[in-house]
Amino acid sequence: MIVPKIKQRDELKLVGCVSYGGDIKELWEIFMRVEKSIQYAIPDVGYELHIHPENTSKYHIMVGVEVDALTNQPIETFNKIVPGGLYAVFTHKLANGGYSGANEDMDKWLEESEYRQAYPICIQLYDERFKNGNQPDSAIDFLIPIVKE
Repeated sequence: MIVPKIKQRDELKLVGCVSYGGDIKELWEIFMRVEKSIQYAIPDVGYELHIHPENTSKYHIMVGVEVDALTNQPIETFNKIVPGGLYAVFTHKLANGGYSGANEDMDKWLEESEYRQAYPICIQLYDERFKNGNQPDSAIDFLIPIVKE
């Protein structure tokens, strides 16, 4: 089981492209076409935000970058401010089962910990440790907002 680091994080201003339960690979391709037009972007880190509305199996997906300012962004993009607060940060290596398995580990840790999920979101952080989806030595951080029960 993956054991997370507990970290305090500032709010996160994201600009990117959005889908509602669609193809994530296609969404990244769309985002990459507009990425260079995004102003005030913080370089070398990408984000994938999953928002899980209650009572549905579908979820919102946003792929994008963090920005210093939300003004004057391309018309094809959307802005999202993710609240700051306490986050459980799980580092997942693709060698440990690809993308699968991480959700089960995070769910199990939440069930057994003194925390509960603060918002129905999960953030995936892609930085220099992520080579590509086919490289077993690639790593991703999963961030879950938490509060003590």
